[in-house]
Amino acid sequence: MGKKGLGLWLILAISVPTLKAQWISGFVPVRDLGVPDSNQLYFPSGSDAFQDFYAKLDTLLREGEGQINILHIGGSHVQAGTFSHQMRLRWLQVAPGLNAHRGWVFPFSVAKTNNPYNYQVKCSGNWSWCKNTQKNVPYLMGLSGMVVCANTPDCQLQIRMRNADIYVDFKRIRLFGFSDSNCVEPLLEIGGQLYEGEYDAQSRSYLFSPDLYSDSMKLLFVRKDAAWEPFYLRGFLLEDDAPGITYHAVGVNGASVPSYLQCPLFENDLQFVKPDLCIFGIGINDANTDQFDSAEFKKRYEWLIAEILHVAPQCKFLFITNNDSYRTLGRRRSSLNRNGPLVQQTFYRLAEQYKGAVWDLFAIMGGLGSVKRWESKGLVQRDKVHFTVPGYKYIGDLLFTAMMDAYAEHLNRKD
Repeated sequence: MGKKGLGLWLILAISVPTLKAQWISGFVPVRDLGVPDSNQLYFPSGSDAFQDFYAKLDTLLREGEGQINILHIGGSHVQAGTFSHQMRLRWLQVAPGLNAHRGWVFPFSVAKTNNPYNYQVKCSGNWSWCKNTQKNVPYLMGLSGMVVCANTPDCQLQIRMRNADIYVDFKRIRLFGFSDSNCVEPLLEIGGQLYEGEYDAQSRSYLFSPDLYSDSMKLLFVRKDAAWEPFYLRGFLLEDDAPGITYHAVGVNGASVPSYLQCPLFENDLQFVKPDLCIFGIGINDANTDQFDSAEFKKRYEWLIAEILHVAPQCKFLFITNNDSYRTLGRRRSSLNRNGPLVQQTFYRLAEQYKGAVWDLFAIMGGLGSVKRWESKGLVQRDKVHFTVPGYKYIGDLLFTAMMDAYAEHLNRKD
C-alpha cells in the first residue's frame, strides 16, 4: 500500500462522521427548512450491486491507484455546471491526495447558451449549432446532445479552465468531430505550440497528445486542399493518467429522455467515458405536460439505459427524482406541477429493475408544494423550477453526503 493511499484510507477509517463535518462546512440540514431529513440513497433491490463500485473506490482511496468515471447527465440543472462542480469539489476534499478531473467539456458559449463558470470559452468566425431539444436537427449529435459547426476557415475557439480550487490540468485531449470529406483538419494550440491530432475514422474523433500539461487550449482549422467544408464539433474529453475521480457532466437546457435518444453518436462517444456510475437527472422536462405517461417515460429510460449498458455493462445507476416545481401554462401563468409523485414512483421502479439507487430530491424538499418554501430561503429561483447558485451548491452537498453515508455503510459492513 502506497503512503498516499494509506493516508487517505486512515482518514476514512478513523472517522467518517468527522470527515463529513469538514466537507459540509456551511451546510444547512434539511430539517432547518421545516421538512423531515430524508437525505439518503434508497436501494429498492438492496445495495449488493454497488459493491463492485465501492470496491473500486476502496482501491482508489486505500492504495491511491485506479480511476473512477462518474457521468452526471440531465437538462438545465446539469448544463449550468454548479451542481456537478460542487460534487467535484467534494470528491476532491474527501481524497485530497488524489485528483478530481474535469472530463467531458462542450463549448456552450459558441452555441449562444450558458456555459459552466468553471471554464471559459471564447470564439471567433462563423459558427452554427444544433441541440437535441430541436425537432429537426441538421447535424449528427453524440454524448453532448449538442453540435457546433465551424462554417468558415477563420473559425477558432479557446477553452481555459479557471478554477484554482481543483486540479484542472490535462495531458491528452480527445476532440470529437469531423468534416464530411476530411479535407478540414483541426489543430490545437497548447503552450504556444501547434499539435496535430491522430484521426480515428471509426469514432470520428481526434486524439491529441501534447508533451506538456496545460489548463487551456485553442482550436483552429487548416484545409488539406483548396476546398472548405464545415467541421462538426461534438465536444472534448480531457484525459489524464493520474489516479482520481473524473466527474463528467452532460446537460442540455430543456432536454428530456427522448432528446438523448435522438443522438445517433451517443454510444460512439460514451465508449471513451465508460462510466462506472451514471447519475440520471433527466425528467423535469418530461414531466412538464398535462398528460404525463409513466409507462412511456419508463420505456424511454429503458432504451437509454440499454445504450449505456451496451458500452459500459459494469455501470451502476443512481436516479435523482425531479425537484418539486411549477410548470408554465402561458404568459405569466404557472401552476404547481403535480406530476412529481408520478416521476418519483417511476424512478423507484427503474432503480428496482436495474438494481440501482434513488436519491429522492422530491421527498427531501418536502413533497408537493415544497418548492415555495425553498424559494423563500433563497435556494430556488422565481420560476420555481431552477435552483439559485447557493441552491445548486446546497443540493450538491446533500447528494454527496448521501453518497458518502452509503459508502460508510459499506465500510462498516467490511469491518
